Amino acid sequence: MRKIHLTLLFLFLTSFIYAQEPFITTWEVFDFDLEIEVPIVNEAGTSYTIDFGDGTILTDQSGLVSHTYTTPGVYTVSMSGDFSRLDFSLLPEEFSSDQLLTVEQWGDIEWSSMNKAFYKTSNLVINATDTPDLSQVTDLSYMFYMSGINQSINNWDVSTITNMSHIFFNAYYFDQPLNNWDVSNVTNMSYMFRGAIAFNQPLDNWDTSSVTTMAYMFNQASTFDQPIESWDVSNVTDMSYMFKEIYAFNQSLDNWDTSSVTTMAYMFNQSVNFNQPIGNWDVSNVTDMSYMFFNASNFDQPIGNWDVSNVTTMSRMFLSALNFNQFVGNWDVSNVTDMIMMFHGANSFNQPLNDWDVSNVTEMGMMFRQNDAFNQPLDNWNIANVVNLNGMFESASSFNQDISGWEYNPELLFNTFIHLSGMDSSNFDALLLRFAQLGIEDKYLNSFGVPYCDAAVRDYLINELGWEIEGNWQGSDCEVNTITGSVTFDQNNNGCDDTDSVINNVMITADNGEFVYSTSSGLSGEYTLNLLSGSYEVTLSGFPEYYNFIPEMTTIVFEEGVNQENLNFCITANQSIEDLNVTILPVTDARPGFEAEYQLIVENVGTQTVANAIVSFIYNDAMQSFVSAVPAAASNSENVLTFTLADFQPFESRTIDITMQTFTPPTVNGDDVLNFTTTVTPNQNDYTPEDNTFEFEQIVVNSYDPNDKRVVQGGEIYPEQTDEYLDYIIRFQNTGTASAINIRVKDVLSEEVDWNTFRPISSSHEYRLEITDGNQVEFIFENINLPFEGEDEAGSNGFIAYKIKPVAGLEVGDIIHGNEVNIYFDYNLPIITNSVTTEIVSLMGVNDYALTGSIVLYPNPANDVLHLKSENNVAPEMVAIYNLQGRELMSFNQNMENMNISGLSAGVYLITVKTSQASAQYKLIKE
Repeated sequence: MRKIHLTLLFLFLTSFIYAQEPFITTWEVFDFDLEIEVPIVNEAGTSYTIDFGDGTILTDQSGLVSHTYTTPGVYTVSMSGDFSRLDFSLLPEEFSSDQLLTVEQWGDIEWSSMNKAFYKTSNLVINATDTPDLSQVTDLSYMFYMSGINQSINNWDVSTITNMSHIFFNAYYFDQPLNNWDVSNVTNMSYMFRGAIAFNQPLDNWDTSSVTTMAYMFNQASTFDQPIESWDVSNVTDMSYMFKEIYAFNQSLDNWDTSSVTTMAYMFNQSVNFNQPIGNWDVSNVTDMSYMFFNASNFDQPIGNWDVSNVTTMSRMFLSALNFNQFVGNWDVSNVTDMIMMFHGANSFNQPLNDWDVSNVTEMGMMFRQNDAFNQPLDNWNIANVVNLNGMFESASSFNQDISGWEYNPELLFNTFIHLSGMDSSNFDALLLRFAQLGIEDKYLNSFGVPYCDAAVRDYLINELGWEIEGNWQGSDCEVNTITGSVTFDQNNNGCDDTDSVINNVMITADNGEFVYSTSSGLSGEYTLNLLSGSYEVTLSGFPEYYNFIPEMTTIVFEEGVNQENLNFCITANQSIEDLNVTILPVTDARPGFEAEYQLIVENVGTQTVANAIVSFIYNDAMQSFVSAVPAAASNSENVLTFTLADFQPFESRTIDITMQTFTPPTVNGDDVLNFTTTVTPNQNDYTPEDNTFEFEQIVVNSYDPNDKRVVQGGEIYPEQTDEYLDYIIRFQNTGTASAINIRVKDVLSEEVDWNTFRPISSSHEYRLEITDGNQVEFIFENINLPFEGEDEAGSNGFIAYKIKPVAGLEVGDIIHGNEVNIYFDYNLPIITNSVTTEIVSLMGVNDYALTGSIVLYPNPANDVLHLKSENNVAPEMVAIYNLQGRELMSFNQNMENMNISGLSAGVYLITVKTSQASAQYKLIKE
């Protein structure tokens, strides 16, 4: 009997000894939320028992379990059986992890993982005096993510753990010792204390020899400042973001073995207190240093000996590192491709970098932006592969270096490249010249605050290469050199002296091998040419072949400084030539019922004085009536005005101002055409008789733009006219509310016209001419004091007129462009005019077949009779004679061998000869 009792007692004690200790927690429920859900995870085929503390016990449970209490309060929930995990991240949205209050006992649960075990349990308090069994656990990642834990867990056995990433991520209150933890098997400590803003406990005896990643480890652990230099980090490959925004940390790390690290991106980003030596680090395997010291405002330690040869990105590396100013000029950056914002706002940094090999860099945008200290030479850099320089030196107020030697990629983005930098006009001029030399097209450059001196190069980029350059102005300290002198005509061929006539509108050019700068002599025959330093070949341009001038070419060299040279030109004739020409300029539009203004420009470009030049002006008296002329007409009969110009000297230009009254509707309406013809004689021995007659058609308008550009010859010319001048007139009016003190008219000559034939012929006011690079033309009206329209409507208008020939080789279908003009009234934004075009067309649209050698017209010039001779069995069927506007004046279909043309006035005409299969055009001069 005793034996039986002993056996029963043994069985009872054994069962007591092996009874499972439960996992005990407390939960709180409220009136508005009486339900909880416990996120238990267990293996398939196993079950557990849960006691909800209100008398409800559930057995044989699997997975998540929920329970609704009848009254609010705090309840003790115990769990036992076969389960090995909690995972609060699995809670459905309708349940709150904040309902878990405490862990009172870990029990003897054999946990398999603590990944996200107490995820977002913000009220968690661990009161348990025992420790969890972690012997089968390797993963503590996210265990206390955003939890409220702040109890000691230093006695836990974590020796089996390999992953501690995110364990205390945003555990805002946690600040307990962990120095007893055995972390020797941990490989992942990324994000471990990220956002643990209270944590500041010693960790110096941790064995971190197995860790491979410490990315984000102390990111935003803003109060952590404990020594960790003893750590073995020899296997760590990722230290990115490790100390980002850890404001208190300033511990020595110089003994760390970083030889395995490949990325240090953001490592000390906003570690505002850190300033410890790390110059001994082996960074030879690092490829990414982007943002590494971004806003590490106190850091200023020597790191110039680092081997950065494998780094490919240094983007924003020292961005806003306010105190850093250490030598890094011997770094091997040959593999770096990205340097965007590298020293942006690093306001102390001013170290040499000229030996850097940046040949593989593609991004340099904002590299030195807002760096007030940097001003080092960079002329050795090879930036041929860089595609982004936007803001590189923007607001780098000290930077003033010559970077004109760089090989700029034509695909570059410039934008605010040097905006508000310290670059002076000399270096900026050199930079713009480099852009022009490389032929880089269609770029935008905001260079606000950077002065320039060389307007020619700047204008060339804008007008020829399509650049938009904003925000800068011509410097007040430009060292402008001047060439002054006069142009005189030695009519007696005895040497120029004070008794000889001065010549205006003569073009003087200076060529420095890159650009051609030009001006013209004024009414007094004097000129001024403003030039920067350099060597120039100075000469006259646009002279007929029957004139010589001395000197033919002069080399003038301007060194640095402000210099002045005097160079006078003396013109002599090498033969006796008569050569007059005349042009009609429409000074205003023709509007029904209003007066219209015209100018006749008569020039003597020959070598002889003409005793009496006779000018006739023919108009349509059915559409207009004569009002007045200055000088007065010598005769006025029906529709012809005649003027006599006595003692007409060589190089003299005279203007006849004519006012006409345009009739009212219905006689004259919008879009009607007014026809004018003017002729100057004598022309019998004229060198170029074709320009002794000028015909002009004007379209009547009902309204008009007072600021415009016109080509007098209109929208079409014929191939026979391509060796003759085109006449352009630019009109402007002050439509503002105050007088305009200075006016600048900037025109750009197109590539379809011969810049060497440019000749200004008339203007409303005296002006100064500047031409750069041959085609950048600027008419400068200084102190014009042009009244505004409301004060003086008539006086508020002005104009400038010039003539120029098309380039040789233009054919039917080619278009000659007259570009838009920018008109500046004082310092206002420009008024931009219209553009004009002139197309070369076949006469009357007839196909032109070659009859060369088969048809001969003679004599040419002709007086009263024109003869036609045909050869090679060609039988002409009809001959038609047209004026230059394409209107047929005469036609012949018989007796074509002797055609009476006495009814034609002197001038230039076009002739079409037609056969049964072909036609051809010819130019005729009628004397």
